Parts: sequence; C-alpha cells; structure tokens
Amino acid sequence: MLGFEARWGRGGGLRAARRWGRLGGFAWAGLLLAGAACGDEAGPRDVEDVAEVGDFVDDGVDDIAGDAADGFGDTGGDVADVDATPGASWRAVSLGDVGQIGGMTLVAPDQGYAVSGPRVLRWDGRSWSAWGQPGEARLRGVWAGDGVVVAVGDDGTVARRATDALGWTLEASGTPVDLHAVWGQGPETLWAVGDQMTVLARGEDGWSVEKTGGSGALLALWGDPQVAGAGSLLAVGTGGRLVRYEGGEWVTQQIAANAVTLHGVWGAGALRVAVGSDATVTVKASAGSPWQGQSSNDTSARDLFAVTGAAADDVAAFGASGAIVRFDGAKWSVVAAAGPNSAGAELVAGGFARQGLGSPTWMALGRAGGGVRWSGSAWVDVATRPTAAITGLAAAPDGTLWASGGGGLAFARVGGDWTSVELGTSADLHDVAVAGDGSVWWVGDGGTVLRREADGAVTQVATPVPAQLLAVAADAQQVVVAGKGGTLLTGALDATALTPRASGTVADLRDAAFDAAGTLWLSGAFGTLLRAPGEGLPQAVPSGVGGGLNGLAAFGDGVLAVGDGGVVLRATGDGATVLHEQPGLFLYGVGAAGDAALAVGWNGAILRWDGQAFVAEAAPTQAVLEAVWLGADETIAVGRGGALIERVEAGR
Repeated sequence: MLGFEARWGRGGGLRAARRWGRLGGFAWAGLLLAGAACGDEAGPRDVEDVAEVGDFVDDGVDDIAGDAADGFGDTGGDVADVDATPGASWRAVSLGDVGQIGGMTLVAPDQGYAVSGPRVLRWDGRSWSAWGQPGEARLRGVWAGDGVVVAVGDDGTVARRATDALGWTLEASGTPVDLHAVWGQGPETLWAVGDQMTVLARGEDGWSVEKTGGSGALLALWGDPQVAGAGSLLAVGTGGRLVRYEGGEWVTQQIAANAVTLHGVWGAGALRVAVGSDATVTVKASAGSPWQGQSSNDTSARDLFAVTGAAADDVAAFGASGAIVRFDGAKWSVVAAAGPNSAGAELVAGGFARQGLGSPTWMALGRAGGGVRWSGSAWVDVATRPTAAITGLAAAPDGTLWASGGGGLAFARVGGDWTSVELGTSADLHDVAVAGDGSVWWVGDGGTVLRREADGAVTQVATPVPAQLLAVAADAQQVVVAGKGGTLLTGALDATALTPRASGTVADLRDAAFDAAGTLWLSGAFGTLLRAPGEGLPQAVPSGVGGGLNGLAAFGDGVLAVGDGGVVLRATGDGATVLHEQPGLFLYGVGAAGDAALAVGWNGAILRWDGQAFVAEAAPTQAVLEAVWLGADETIAVGRGGALIERVEAGR
C-alpha cells in the first residue's frame, strides 16, 4: 500500500523535475548548516541555465506547439500508439487543439476562447491550452462574457461553463441541426444560428427556436454591443444571404452573389462588413446606405472566413492560404505574415481585444491548428497547444489529476477530460501537490506558493523570500516546500504564510515526498538525500552518488530517488541502494503505486521496474519528460513543450 502522501498528496510519489534552469537561489544563512558547496554540479544542467536545451531539442522532434502533421483534422489528434510492453501501449495526447478549429472570441488580451473539434481552448495571454470537452459533438462557435462561456456545435449542441468552474453543462437547444455561431448580450441573453437557416434565442427560460426552415445555412453571427435586443443582430451564410431582425420578424436579404458563401460579419459604429468566398467583401457604410461590394485587392481571390476590428477604420479579414487583408477606412490592403507556418494556413477565426490603453491583441487561428498573432510590428505564428513545460502531477482522492507548468500553466483532469485552470500568475510553476483536506498547492519562481480550495478559491500564500521553489509535498496536517539554496518552508494547511525550517544544507533541494510512514524525504544537488523523521534537523542519508537527485517517490518502506547518470536509488531508514545507473542519461521524475514504479527523463526516456531491475521502454516522444503518475490502470507522463503521454495498463 502507498502511504498517505503517495496516494493523496503526490499521486503515487510523482515528481516534476524542472529542478534547475534558474539562477539566484537563496540560502538561509542564519538557519542552515554548512553542507554541500553552493551551486549546481557541472554538466547539462548548467547548459539549461543559459539556453534551455530541452526547449530547442523538442522543436522539430514532436513539434507539440503546432505541427499539423499530428492529424488535427480528426477529433483525436493523437500520435499513433507505440508498443511498449505486451498488453500496454503509450500514446501522445494533446493538451491543446484536437480537431478542426472553429470559432474564437477574445474577451481581453489575456482571456480568449476557441473551439477545436469537440474541445474548447483557452487563451491566457501567453498560450492556448485545453479548456475541457463538453461532449463528443464537433463544436463550431463560441461566445464569452460576464464570467460565462457558451459553445455551440453539431446536432444542436449547446454547452455552458462558468469561467471559474472545472466542467461544462449541456443545455437543451430545441433543435437537432448543426449550429455554427453564437453571440450574446449577457449570460442569459444569447442567440445561435446554424443549418436550415435556423436562429435560436436564449432567455431566462432556456433556448427556443425563433426561425428555421430553408435550403441554406447561417454560418456567422454578430451583434452591436451598444444596442439591446435582437434588432442589433446580423447573421450571414450561404447564397450570399444576410438575416436580420426587423419589425418583430426575421428578414432575409441578399447582400452578395448567390454563388458566394459569407463566412464572417462584423461592425463598428455605422459600418457593417461581411466577407466570404472568392475574396468577397461587402460593406454597409452607414445606416441609410445599401450593402455594396468592395475589392479586397487580393489578386489571388482567396476565400475569406473571418472579419474583426478595432474601429471602423481599423478592420482585418482572414482567409485561405494565410490571407490577411486590412481596411483603413478607405481601402483594403493585403498584408504578409512573418510566421513561416502561417503562409499556407486556412485562417478560419479571428479576434481582437484591447484593455485600457494597453497594446491591442489581434489573432487569427487556422483550421488545422496554429495561427497568427500581431506582435506589434508583424504577424507571427501562434500555437494552439501549450509550449511551456508541464512539470508536475498530483492526484486527489476524488480522482482529479492536477498538473503544474511553465508560465503559470495549471491543469486539472476531471473524468478523463483535461482543462487548464486560471491561477492568476505568470510565474513558472515547478511542482504541485494535493493535501489531505483536498486543497491543491503549486510552487514556482519568485517564492510563488498558491493554494486552491475545494470551492475553487485561489490564495497566494506568503513566503519570507522570493526564492525559486522547486518542490512541494503535503499530508493531512502540513505543507512542505523546498527549493534553491537549501530553502525549506513549512506551514499548516490553512496558513496564510509559510515559515522557514533549517534543512542542514545549502544545496538546491529539488524534490520532497512523504513515505508510507509519514516521514519527510528531500533530495537535491550533489547527491543530496535527507530524511526528516521529526521536527528536528533533517538527517543526511549517504546516497553514494555525486550527481543531482531530481525526483522522489514513496515506495515500500522508503522512497525511490532518481537523477543524473540514470541513477535510481532505493532508500529507507537503513540507507540507500543503487538499483540502476546509466551514464549520459538524466532522470527527472519518478512515480510509484504498489509494487510498480516508473522513472522518466531526457529525450523521452522511460524506465520501468519489473520487480528485479529498471528496464527501458519506448515512448512516442523525444520530449524531455519531467514527471510521471501511476494510477490503478493507467500511467501518465508529462514534460517540455507541453508534452503529455499516457498508457492504459492491461494489468500490473
């Protein structure tokens, strides 16, 4: 049986291993005893401090950030399974887009949503990541406002989610037709459009069909945010048609040639713009003027799929083969994108947002994933998957699996569905743990310690210095945090601030774990291995190795420790024994459950304990793996470039 920490606090003793790569660690000079020399060992870890070797090693290997060759056109989007051992196989899983991109909306420069196959994505100002999957139907449109997100899709699917919730709720739409777009004036006042010229409306009593029946489809919907009621709405679609609400009924109007499919509509002030196939642009300049076609000045006549803007004289439309055309109030001009991946992209969704007097955010996403973003001087590539490292995993008693990552990334897996979680930080997060009271803890750069309560409230817990914090462990009574320069902090689970505890070393502490008996273990640079059976000074356990020990997991009556040189140690109160060594290999994470154990590391390295020795397994990635979790019938490993691989077990 696993100990309390292994089962609750660390999901089987797992460990994230981004244990280096930042300078400026703090030593508790007045509290710590002299131990190992300051600083990290020489070797690849020092290269990481300067150049983040793993980040560019990953590029071109599995290209998790945006390689369209992964099969984004289907709803799986996963790399093909790679056989590992009989009865089990690993596969790579996307933490971002998983299918064809549909609509998107930007609420603010640091908040946006898009749909990808059956999944919703969230933009946090730095990257796109998975934000849950309401069901199996393909989603095509999304709207967000006032703390609520609504997505629509095939078979009349309508899904709703509060921005601080972990899951989606499906709503009865009253129609079986495919829905393509949704727009709202608030969480309870929304409209959606779709096939058969269908228009739906949502009020306090739910959704109702306001118009349906026709040979075409409505593909895009826009409403004037300054005008209340359905009279502000414009919907466009096939046959060059526009539908609007006038005099108590929905009226159809021809605004482009019958052969044209209109894919996008938008407005500002008195200006209204619709775009579509064959570079079609049709404009209504004022309330009293008719819709008139305008030249996009695109000699390639590429199809246009989306239009958005900042003002009547600052509009952008996006389309096939990376088409970007801008309107300055007088004419349209073709703009070239700087990003190499966007030249052939079919840009199907566009968004704009500005907050206060800050820089505007312009973005367009491609049907197969990825897209372009305005950098302030050029249109550059943007990925629709996380590109930062995923650094830690921890399981909760209710089955929720939590993850930490770079740039403030945090994830929860609820019922097999991954969703990013907003924590209100952009700091790199290096580890995560779940405490006995169900609270979730993350630690990271700049002394960052965050606690998420069961009700979703997130609190920043104060720390005495801004040290780089690399590890966190928790049990039923306390949380323990470790980091650079021998930093060791402790506190009660409801503490508003953590207090320092002497560690007895100035070596960087890279992991912390409780064993089955509730004893705290710490590992770190220069083979540092500490055991703290009580409140006193942690006791050094001779490891017999000089390289860093990067990861810990409760195992049997002690722990497993992994590190540089492919080292795997088994340690108990009686000492440490080397189970595996492999020069040139760097192991960063280890997990255990019962008598099963797994270690992961550099370039997709996976070692499995077979009861006698650790043996290598094939992985479907060459990304650097930083943490691993073992469940009853599955195993998950995570790493750099947003890598996540999973394996369903045929039995242990």
